Amino acid sequence: MALKESYLFLCFGKSYILDCLDLIYTLRSCEDLRSVNIITLPEDYDFAKKLNIFKEVHTLDIVNHELFHFCKTNFERFCLLPRLELYKFLTTDYTMVLDTDMLCSYSANEAWKFLIDKKQDLTMLGSKNNPHWHWGHWGSVCSKINIKPQETHGGLFFLRKTNNLKKIFDDARECFLNYDNFGMLRLYQNGAVDEPCFSYAFSKNSLSPVEFSDFPIMTFNLNLNDDIPTKKMTEERQAREMGGYIPFIHMFEKNHGKNFLAIKEKIIKKYTH
Repeated sequence: MALKESYLFLCFGKSYILDCLDLIYTLRSCEDLRSVNIITLPEDYDFAKKLNIFKEVHTLDIVNHELFHFCKTNFERFCLLPRLELYKFLTTDYTMVLDTDMLCSYSANEAWKFLIDKKQDLTMLGSKNNPHWHWGHWGSVCSKINIKPQETHGGLFFLRKTNNLKKIFDDARECFLNYDNFGMLRLYQNGAVDEPCFSYAFSKNSLSPVEFSDFPIMTFNLNLNDDIPTKKMTEERQAREMGGYIPFIHMFEKNHGKNFLAIKEKIIKKYTH
């Protein structure tokens, strides 16, 4: 497992490096020993390295990147742009990239097996048909550019290290550079978002997202009173009780929110002997 599978985090800024430690701590609490790598700014390399947590510390010079001047918001610069470069930083056969505002409340082994068995070079969660996505305009956008109205969620990227990945990420990059021409909206911080770019790449490469309710992988925004671990899939369109426990909890309130901290404490108490 050590050579085949690893986690990777995008952490641009010391606060994001520290945020991902919450998820790593809960992964370890659930006895997940997969190595963890990080991509950060050159100026934060020493800070990340001295934590002695990451197997590999990679750096990406955002300011001098060729796409930097195409970016209009900090989200584009420090989230969208680096996600377009993910395929360049893979050190294992399979890599799971997770957002830093997440927790792990149950073993992820079955999720890993499920995603590996798909034999897809890039897998994301979402929906295979959601024309109401992208602020209600996804159906019309997809019709205009002749792609499937698939929804992809950027909280998890699952990558199989192959030569095909470059083509997939190049297509996502093409979408970003043609974002306005394709009729995509800038309603998040007045800028582009990466998820429709990857949905575009999915269609161009005959890829398919995993429906949120297909398999217990990720749920969202639990309340501090919810049971841990949970089988409750909370995504609005696919909400239901899953057949197994869901390992990853994506908490949009971020790492210092009341619910986030309470759930983290529940996880640690449950698995600490």
